[in-house]
Amino acid sequence: MLRKVLVSLVFCFLVPVLPSLSSVLAAEGQAPSGQFRSWLEEVSPLITPREREAFLSLAADADREAFVRRFWEVRDPYPQTPRNEAKERWDTRLAEARQRWGGTRDDRARVFLLKGEPDSIFPGTCDGTALELWTYEPGFQVQYRIVLAFLSGPAGGPSKLWRPGTGPDLVAASRARKCEGDPRASAAFTWLREAGTAGCDIVAQRALAAPKPPEWVSTFHPATAVLNRGDSAPPPEIRRLFAEADADLAASRPGLRIEAPSGVLLAGMQRFEARVEGAAGVPEDARIERVAFSLDGKPILTRNRPPFVVEVDLGRVPRAHKITAQGLDRAGKELASDELAINAGAQRFAVHLVEPRPGRSYHRSLRARVNLDVPEDRGVDRVELYLGDDRVATLYQPPFILPLALPDSAVVSYVRAVAYLSDGTSAEDVVLLNAPTPAETMSIRLVELYASAGDRAGRLFDSLGAGDFQVFEDGTRQTLRQVERVDDTPLRLVALMDNSASMQPRLAAVSRTAVEFLRQTLHPKDQAAVITFNKAPRVAVGLTGDLSALAAGFDGLMADDETSLWDSVIFSLCYLGGTSGQRAVVLLSDGEDRTSRFHFDDALESARRAGIAVFVLGINLTRGEATERLSRLAKDTGGRSFFVKSTDDLPAVYSMIEKDLRSRYRITYQSSNTRPGEAFRTVRVQVDKPGVEARTISGYYP
Repeated sequence: MLRKVLVSLVFCFLVPVLPSLSSVLAAEGQAPSGQFRSWLEEVSPLITPREREAFLSLAADADREAFVRRFWEVRDPYPQTPRNEAKERWDTRLAEARQRWGGTRDDRARVFLLKGEPDSIFPGTCDGTALELWTYEPGFQVQYRIVLAFLSGPAGGPSKLWRPGTGPDLVAASRARKCEGDPRASAAFTWLREAGTAGCDIVAQRALAAPKPPEWVSTFHPATAVLNRGDSAPPPEIRRLFAEADADLAASRPGLRIEAPSGVLLAGMQRFEARVEGAAGVPEDARIERVAFSLDGKPILTRNRPPFVVEVDLGRVPRAHKITAQGLDRAGKELASDELAINAGAQRFAVHLVEPRPGRSYHRSLRARVNLDVPEDRGVDRVELYLGDDRVATLYQPPFILPLALPDSAVVSYVRAVAYLSDGTSAEDVVLLNAPTPAETMSIRLVELYASAGDRAGRLFDSLGAGDFQVFEDGTRQTLRQVERVDDTPLRLVALMDNSASMQPRLAAVSRTAVEFLRQTLHPKDQAAVITFNKAPRVAVGLTGDLSALAAGFDGLMADDETSLWDSVIFSLCYLGGTSGQRAVVLLSDGEDRTSRFHFDDALESARRAGIAVFVLGINLTRGEATERLSRLAKDTGGRSFFVKSTDDLPAVYSMIEKDLRSRYRITYQSSNTRPGEAFRTVRVQVDKPGVEARTISGYYP
């Protein structure tokens, strides 16, 4: 995988930094108020026990307000938009639940809040017990048809959701034909009879189970517990020192936000709009008059009047891009900016220092503002701010904004922001301060290859040394920097499973073997995701090391619809696009592509750009064009292809894939090709042992 290292030649002198203004401001604790008690009741069906415990431990309303904001932020399905659709949906449903059931104590209200309005509601009776039956048909949020039965509470109290063992035996009554009611109820009673006790219990549990949010409580730190030092006011010298940053924080300023087109995989001509978010009190000469767009660092055009819209050709194949918009005033000075990562994948982890801005002069203090792109289902542990080499602050929750005091303004220095995930993964960004000219940079192109070595009999060789390998790029031998085994390198893997209609006879068996493969393959630091596909791909389980969660991703999997093979391959490659290290997609399918928007050549191009190994398991596929294409996809990415007739052969194949992944070498070299350009560069790895061949990517794009 290509890795670029930018070495900036910067000389600076640092002096000790005084505490930031926010670190000396006092915050008074407050007793819990009625509004927060009401909020806790309103979200009782949604809040997790750990979230409830953390909320109840807070002592100040300011911390409770921060907690509530974060509570909804982690549940926002589209955090890149200004709206929080999850909170809006909850508020709308809560208002209706109050009107219909008087609050959230009734189980009907709780199910309604979590699952929404059922497709049908009708009365029924089982063995003399009155019921209210809710039916949810298959749809966007419900994969299968389910039926829920509610029992009336005593003396007109709140209704309770029926579960086996908590009241009359509705399964036994339905089987004994002791249930009657509305004609539509017969289908519901049939469902109860066929689902059985175990099935009904699982459905009832899931009906009242809230979606599990990403873990975030451990990274939430009450601000008042850290900042309250009992100071009534900051000292005058601190106020003077931070006057510049305070003015920056208090100033009204316009904002800029890029609206992303709809769609998961973006290619071809796409329309982007930069929307100006005006601020009250902004003077005439500090308003955004023009917007300049660039793609991957190259200017596209500048719009001199709204709407600030640009159409960009992203190419035939979905690939990672970055589009940037700069809001300029009449004189061309940048007032605001935004950037948008395209096709970056759900696992992208990136840091962007929005402020300070390059090229702007700062004297005694500044405002540091950090934006983060965080992988789905993962939380930020902390953000560290550095002034030069000195760490000056650690922030544990958004917004990641802080005033910083500067040393002598005549000295060139830099601000660095480093963000950490809970597993220790880090990303960073750097901005130079008060540099008279752009910093001199030197681009060093390091190429990382993950390769395995084996003979024609399939035996793997895992004890080779650096002297056993030669690497050729575009036919030119390269000087190797490092060769090492990667048996302990964390693995990021996608189990890409075909669940189209043709998989019906074998879906249960392939699911079991896939789960066992993950159990045998994943080490403590490894992570895997389960992506299923038929007419479209679906992330059943995001990247995680939790084997129970991964196994649950295969539970109840149903075979249905056509096969969009190439779209799903590209989707999986993009999904892993934001990760690093050893990565692989393990594809299992029994059919040819029928309904993809993209083609095989597009999938191959995406795989080459991603540098991710693809392992192919084909079941009962007729030898021909389909198997040839799948074989080439695996070969060009450094993976392997296997074609079997029966699911009985899968355990042995999975075992070979597991051994291959654990017998790889990481080969690093500095490319001798310094020519500019983005043309594909071929790579060949040769092993200096008779009969031994290396498998790795066929090349890369610089």
